[in-house]
Order: sequence, then C-alpha cells, then structure tokens
Amino acid sequence: MSSLVIIPARKGSKSIKNKNKVLVNGKKLIEYTFDSVKKLKLDSEICLSTDDKEIINIGKKYNIFAPFIRPKYISTDSATLNAVIIHALSWYKKNKNFTPSYVILLQPTSPGREKKDIIESIKLFKKKNKDSLISVSEPINHPCEIIIKKNHINYFALERSNNSQRQKYPKAYFIDGSIYIFKTNFFLKSNKIYDEKSVLYLSKSKNLVDIDDMKDLKYFEFLSKQK
Repeated sequence: MSSLVIIPARKGSKSIKNKNKVLVNGKKLIEYTFDSVKKLKLDSEICLSTDDKEIINIGKKYNIFAPFIRPKYISTDSATLNAVIIHALSWYKKNKNFTPSYVILLQPTSPGREKKDIIESIKLFKKKNKDSLISVSEPINHPCEIIIKKNHINYFALERSNNSQRQKYPKAYFIDGSIYIFKTNFFLKSNKIYDEKSVLYLSKSKNLVDIDDMKDLKYFEFLSKQK
C-alpha cells in the first residue's frame, strides 16, 4: 500500500500569532513534527503543505520538502483541512501521476506525538484494514461525572462520594489530534477523514497536547521539560 504523509502548516493563526514558528524550549513548534517524521524513515511521499517560505526553509533542514506553495484560497482562516488534503492529492495526481492508497495526516499543533505512536498506528491501521484510524487519549478527569437535567445537576450514574464506584465509570477518550490515517478512496467519497467506524489508537505519548491557545502552549512547554 502506497502512502502520503501530509503536514499542514499555514502561515497565519487566529489564536497564537505565527503559531507554527513559535519557540517552545528552544525549538519552533513545527520542528517537533519535522523531527518525528525524520526519525520514521517511512517509504512514503511526504508533503509539507504551507504558504510560508520560512517554514519551507525549516523543512529543508530536516529533508522535508514542500512540493508546492499552498494557494491563498486554502490558506485563510476559513479554509478547511479537507480542502488542503484535496489540493495535495490533486497536485500529486496531476504532477506525479501518484495517488496514494492512504494518507497519514500529522498536524504541527500536536507536537508531543512520538515516533512509536506513528509506527504503531500505521501497523494497527493495516492490520484492521478499516477505512480510517484516529488517535485518542484518556482525559485527566472523567468528562461525565455529572449531567444537567432541567437546570439541576445530576451525578452521572454512580454516587460521586463513593470513590470505589468511580472506578466503574465507563472508559472515556478524546480525539487528541496527533494522528489521522485514512484510505484515499474513503476520503474522496465521503469527504471525511474519520467516522464512527474508525479504528481507535490509544496514544502512548506522555506529552500530548492539542495546541489551540497560549494556555495549551504553556502546558506543552511545561510537559516537555519533564523527564
């Protein structure tokens, strides 16, 4: 099965100015993803999709190249990730006569992912032979301890005060944004990178943070300093 690794990294950002280039413990945010990809030694095409020439130059230091400069129409705040993927797939089909069997999407906003998680998720994706895979993590606190009915708090199923009962809470996970793998045909037909039938890969990386704002950035900075 042939694959295409897509690293989407546009210049602008709403929440943090120049987010992909902000320094975190001496490294630019985008470099964490470049570093993990470089260590993989995958037999895959790697596509850095960006409109930022500085990011292109940073990528070259890791032998990760941008085959094109991302067009303006998919580099705005309103541009969708799906549009970025479609553009990359179309470029490779037109310019290299290459259509991958599946796509590995690695977003720079999840810098804490580790090499082992990418490798294991690819193995699981191939083993299960499903249309897509997403990485998930366990939350620090269970998200369903209480529910609200008619403006009143109701404890979720079990008594909150009974700590032994808390251990019986159903397992809960959140999509951590670090790894998405999906078959090209599935994506082109459904315009989705995952659905309710996706394989779930439980991430083992300790420093996973999906960085959206400055609070997330500071939290990742703190975690990455820990040994």
